[in-house]
Amino acid sequence: MNLEFGNHNLGSNLTTKQKISLLMLLGIVIVLPLGLYLVGQQQELRKRAEGTREVDLRFDPTTGEKYRGETFPIFIKIFKMAQRSIKASGIQVTINVSNKFTINSAVCQPPFDALPFIKINGQSVTVMCTIALGVDPPELTALGQAFTLLNFTVKSDAEEGDAPITFTSTRVTEAGVAGQAPDVSTGGQPASFTVVALIPTLSPTPTISASATPIPTLSPTLPPFETPTPTITVIISPTITISPIPTSSPTISPTTLLTPSPVTSLTPTPSNCPLKSEGDADCNNSIDENDYFIWKCEFIGNGKCSNSTIENRADFNQDGKVTLTDFEFWRRSFYSPQGQ
Repeated sequence: MNLEFGNHNLGSNLTTKQKISLLMLLGIVIVLPLGLYLVGQQQELRKRAEGTREVDLRFDPTTGEKYRGETFPIFIKIFKMAQRSIKASGIQVTINVSNKFTINSAVCQPPFDALPFIKINGQSVTVMCTIALGVDPPELTALGQAFTLLNFTVKSDAEEGDAPITFTSTRVTEAGVAGQAPDVSTGGQPASFTVVALIPTLSPTPTISASATPIPTLSPTLPPFETPTPTITVIISPTITISPIPTSSPTISPTTLLTPSPVTSLTPTPSNCPLKSEGDADCNNSIDENDYFIWKCEFIGNGKCSNSTIENRADFNQDGKVTLTDFEFWRRSFYSPQGQ
C-alpha cells in the first residue's frame, strides 16, 4: 500500500457536493467583510447628512395635485422634537427637486433673513438662512417655524405622475453652546406631489329663466243677443341670466439674489492671529464685517476667493473646510464677546 500523501491531489478526493460547499464558504469569507464595510459607509454618510435628530425639517404642504403651467409656493419649516430648550442661529439645507418643476426662487423668512445665501443649480437648491446680528436666537417649538419660502412652476411638458422634492443635506445650528456650533437636525422629511395634465374648469352656472302664468283679460259685456268674445293677453317676464364671477390667482414674484460683496484680500499671519478661532479671518485682531465677507466668499467658493491666493482663511474651527459652523463662530463673537 502506498502511504505517501505528498503527491495526492486533495481536489480529486472531494465529491462535487463538497466542492460546492467549499466554494460557498470561501464566498462568505470574502463577501462578509465587504458588506460590513459598505454598511459602515452608509451609516457614516447618514451621520454626515443629519445631526442629533432633535429638530425636524419638513415641507408645507407635503402633497397635492399640480397642473401643467401652475405656479405654487412651498414653505420649509423646522419642528423641535426634543424635550429640552433649543435655540437656532441658522439653518442650511440642500434639496433636490423633480425635473417636472421649474425652480423660480427661494427666500429666507424672518427672523432667519439677515444673511441669506441662495444657490439654484439645475434641479438643486442650496439655502442658508441666519438670524440678524444683535437679535436673540429664537427658541424652537413643536408647532413649527418657517425659514424658507420656495416658488415653483410645473413645466408645460411635464409628464403626469409623481413629482418628489427631497432633502439631500440638512443642518440646524444650535446657538448658545460655548465654543461649539452643534448640528441638531434630522435628515428631513420628503414631499411628493402629483402632476396632472389639465387645469380643472368650473361648470358654468345654468341660466335661470322666470316664466309667468298667462293672465286672461276679458273684454266688457256686449249688448244683448251678441256673443262676447274673450281676449287673452299673455304677459312674460324678462329672462334673468346669472353669469359666473371670474377669479384671479395671486402671483408670487421671484426674488432677485444678491451678489456677494467684494472681499478685501489680506495675508494672515498664523503666529500673530490670536482671535482666529473666534472669527478673525483677516487676522487684524478685530472681528468685523470684513471677516464675514471673507467667510461668505470662501463658503460660496469651497474655501477659495477669486481675489486671494490664500485658502480657508475663514476656517475658524480648523476642520479643513469653510462651513456654517465657522459662520456661527464668527456670528457669536461679532454679536457679543460672551457669545450668544
